Amino acid sequence: KESLISKVNRKVYRTDDIDAAVKDWLKTETFYQACLRLEILPHRMKKMLSMLGVERPEKLAGQHWRISSDILDKAAKLSDKVITPSEYAQRKGIGVVSVTRRLVKMGVEKARTRKVVYLHEDFYDEMMKKYPIEPKYNWRERGQ
Repeated sequence: KESLISKVNRKVYRTDDIDAAVKDWLKTETFYQACLRLEILPHRMKKMLSMLGVERPEKLAGQHWRISSDILDKAAKLSDKVITPSEYAQRKGIGVVSVTRRLVKMGVEKARTRKVVYLHEDFYDEMMKKYPIEPKYNWRERGQ
C-alpha cells in the first residue's frame, strides 16, 4: 500500500520567487488603509480609480482589495484636481441647479439623473464663461 503522503502533489518554490512575491505584496495596500492614509472618502477614491481604469475585481470573498500604492497616489492627485458640480457651486457661491443646468445644456450630464459627475475645475470655469449667470437671477447676490 502506498501512503497518503506520497499521493499529495508537492510544489517546490525557489526562495527567489518567494522574495519577489513578498516585495510585490509589500508595494500594495488595502483599499480602506489607503483611504485612511490619503484622507479621501472611499466612494470618491473608487470613482478616481475607475477614472484611471482600475476596477474592483468581482470576486473578493473574504479578501481585502489590494492595490499598488503608486496607483493609489495617482488617484489621490487626481482627486485634488476634479470636483463635483455641488463642490464647484459651493466654492463660487452660486446655486447647484445653475451649474447642473449648464452641464445639461452642454450635454455633459443628463437631466434628472442622480449620477455624480467629477470634472476639472477649469472645465467649470470655461462653462460659466460660456453660459454666465445673469445678476437678476442670482438669488445669492440679491440677498435672499
